[in-house]
Amino acid sequence: MSNVRFSVYGPDGMIRRSLDVPMRDANLNLAEDERMIEGLHDPDTTVVIDGVASRVPTQPAPWMTWLPSLSAWVDLRTTDQRMADLATRRTATVIAKGALLLEAMARGLLTPDEVDALSAGQMPMRLDAALTRLAPDLRSTILTRWRLEASFGRTHPVILVAAAALGVDDATLDDLFGVPQ
Repeated sequence: MSNVRFSVYGPDGMIRRSLDVPMRDANLNLAEDERMIEGLHDPDTTVVIDGVASRVPTQPAPWMTWLPSLSAWVDLRTTDQRMADLATRRTATVIAKGALLLEAMARGLLTPDEVDALSAGQMPMRLDAALTRLAPDLRSTILTRWRLEASFGRTHPVILVAAAALGVDDATLDDLFGVPQ
């Protein structure tokens, strides 16, 4: 008797393994909560919904979980987990100073004149006004770091001071730096 190929799936619709067995023995290889579908299906890209093998859409973000009952990727993290993950992504995101300036100008956050001044290590008036309110040693540190550093992280103190001075909110700053939400 010839063998038949099956994919075994659980109640969640996720493919667990493949079988290549005689038809009469197929059910002997199943756990109580398992079902099978004819054919070999890739467990990374296939889910069984109502007995039909369907392609799982690409996972949109590492923290998303596939829920076969909804046929959708969902975020099951708690608010605290989401905030902690967002803080980690913000800390890890870095952009070159030149790219940052060009992107800020393209989005209308900085004018071409402000970009020219910042490129030359100078502070445009809008930023300088905010810096004058800081303690002299902090102001000096920020100016020095702006002049010397070639790239900046999303949570870098220079970026946070500049964002506050320009009225840039967290969502806009995340978008500017490409922080995935």
